[in-house]
Amino acid sequence: MGRCLNIAFIVNDFPCVSETFILNQITGLLELGNKVRIFAYEKVNDLQKQHAEVSKYDLLNKTEYFAPIPQKRPARALKFLRILSRLAIRRPAWISRCLQFKKYGVYESLNHLFLLEPFMRENYDIIHCQYGTIGKNFIYLKEIMDTKIFTSFRGYDLTRFVKENGPSVYEELFKRGDAFLPVCDYFARRLRELGCPPERIHIHYSGINTTKFAFRDRQIDDRGIKILTVGRLTEKKGLEYSIRAVARLVARYPAIPYIIAGEGPLRPQLEDLICKLGMEKHVHLAGSLPAEEIKELLNNAHIFVLASVTAESGDQEGIPGSLKEAMATGLPVIATRHSGIPELVQDGVSGFLIPERDVDALAGKCEYLISHPQRRAEMGRAGRKFVEENFEISKLNRELVELYTRSLETLDGAPRAKARGTRFTPTRP
Repeated sequence: MGRCLNIAFIVNDFPCVSETFILNQITGLLELGNKVRIFAYEKVNDLQKQHAEVSKYDLLNKTEYFAPIPQKRPARALKFLRILSRLAIRRPAWISRCLQFKKYGVYESLNHLFLLEPFMRENYDIIHCQYGTIGKNFIYLKEIMDTKIFTSFRGYDLTRFVKENGPSVYEELFKRGDAFLPVCDYFARRLRELGCPPERIHIHYSGINTTKFAFRDRQIDDRGIKILTVGRLTEKKGLEYSIRAVARLVARYPAIPYIIAGEGPLRPQLEDLICKLGMEKHVHLAGSLPAEEIKELLNNAHIFVLASVTAESGDQEGIPGSLKEAMATGLPVIATRHSGIPELVQDGVSGFLIPERDVDALAGKCEYLISHPQRRAEMGRAGRKFVEENFEISKLNRELVELYTRSLETLDGAPRAKARGTRFTPTRP
C-alpha cells in the first residue's frame, strides 16, 4: 500500500459504542500499516459496553482528550503562557500562524491555541475530521500545521446543523478543506447545493466487517417470528411508527415479540406509547447493548425494521450501520425512503422501502414477510451479497488510503512530480 501514513482522527467522543463506523476505519487503517492518533472531546467510560477492538488495538493509549479551557481569567492566562512557552521550544513557526488576531479575532485565536496543544508532539500527513461540525472548528490547523484536512459528513452535520446555522455555515471549510467525504450520494448532492467544490467531494460509504457477521439461513416457517430494531431512541429512528405497526400485527400474530436495542432521550415517551397501546408483553426496550449481544439478537431475529424519518429539527440519517449489519447476517429489512437508505436497500430485492411515517405500509410489509418465509430467505441472501460487494470495510479502507495518498501527491491543487493516476473515484453500487 506504499508508505506508512501518520493520520490524526478528530472525533466528539471516544470510545463511543454507537459509532462503530469510526472504530472500523481506525482499526482498518492500523491493519494496513498506518499510524493513527485519536483526538476527542469526551471520554466514554462505560467499559462493559466497550468494543473488544478498543482493547485489542490499545486504542485508549492512542487517544488524547482536549483539556477544557479554564473559565477564570487568571487560570486561562496561565495556561496560555504555558502553551506559548512549549510552542516556542517545539514549534515556533506555529505561533504567528495561530495568533492571527486580525483574521480570527482575539477570542478565536486564543481558542485555536488551546486546541492546538495536543497536536504539537508529532507531524501528521492527514487530519481527518469525522463530522462537518468538527471540520469547521479545526480547519485552521491546515495552515498552522501544513497538513491535509479531510472531513466526513454523516448526517446531523448536513441536516439539523445547517438548518440551525444557515447554508453558509461551512463556507470557510469549503474554501480551505482538501477533501469532503459524504457517506452517501444523497449527502454529496446536499454538499454541492451548499457550495462545496464538486471536485473535492468523494462519496465514501461507512463499512462493516462482514466476517464478524456470519450469514445465517433462518428456518423457513412462520412460528415464533421475531422483529428487531437496533438504534438510538431518537426521533429520526422513527420508533413510534414501528411500535404502532407491530401493535397492528398482534391481533393476527399474538405471540410476536418486537425488540428494540438502543438507548436515548425518547425512552420515557416510547415507554408511555407502549403502555398506551397495551404492548408491554410484545415490545421490549432492551437498552444499549455490547456488540456481541447485538450479534446474538441479529442471529435470532427474522425481520429487521428501521423506520427512519426526518426529525422536526431537520436531523436525518446517512446510511445506518445497523441496516448493513442486519443484512450481513441474512435478515430481510424494512426501511424508509429516507436519505441514503435507498443506496443500500434494494426495494423488493433485499427488503422493502416504504414512505416515512406510513404505519399501514410498515405493518403490511411486516405481515407479507411473516407469511412468505421463502421471500425472507431470498431477500436475506440478496442483502448479504450486496453488503459484501459494496460495504465491506476492508475494501473501503483501502480506498480511503488511496484517497489520502492521492491528496498528498498534490500541492495547492496541482499534481506533484510523482503524482499517479486520475482523481480517486470510490466504488459505488
